[in-house]
Amino acid sequence: MDETQENSKNKELQEKFIVLQIENENFVIPLEYVSEIVKVKDVTEAPHQPDWVKGIMNLRDSIISLVDTRKRLGIKSFMDESHLFCDSAKNTHLNWIKKLEESVINNTPFTLLLDHTKCDFGKLTLELLARSDISNTIKKKLIEIDPIHKAIYDGGKEVVNSMEKRHNELALKKVKEIENILIPKMIAYIEELDNIFKISSKI
Repeated sequence: MDETQENSKNKELQEKFIVLQIENENFVIPLEYVSEIVKVKDVTEAPHQPDWVKGIMNLRDSIISLVDTRKRLGIKSFMDESHLFCDSAKNTHLNWIKKLEESVINNTPFTLLLDHTKCDFGKLTLELLARSDISNTIKKKLIEIDPIHKAIYDGGKEVVNSMEKRHNELALKKVKEIENILIPKMIAYIEELDNIFKISSKI
């Protein structure tokens, strides 16, 4: 390859880019700085490294470091706090059913939400399902949770309707059904989701 051809090839590379999306920001890398794109697998933790180094990987007998670009650029990741999200979701729904039961027993109005898409878990679920940087495994689990989540709030609506008709015995029976069947299923799903978050954060 003569000098003219080499210059032409370098110019062509300089005019091509790879665009990376991190959160809502786009980052452009000239193709001349990219040697190849590979799938990450078999990551080994590396001690005494900055927190933005996720570990090391063997790539054809060459050891390379894996960098978490979010942390390196100072961008806060949802994955870093996913366990707080899961803990909050469990506590919120345990409190929700407790308040619903108290409302029936004390014959007082129930003032918490009755729409599963409006609670924090529901709103964040819709947001995560719409994001391109969330894995399909996480999205699949969120979709699996949704019918149980919806059934809990629909059950709450039935309880409130029964109370309005002064059928408190029926209302309390429905509360116990939600408390003993649906809430444990919801918590089990959330714990599975939490484990998926933990695994995903290491990939």
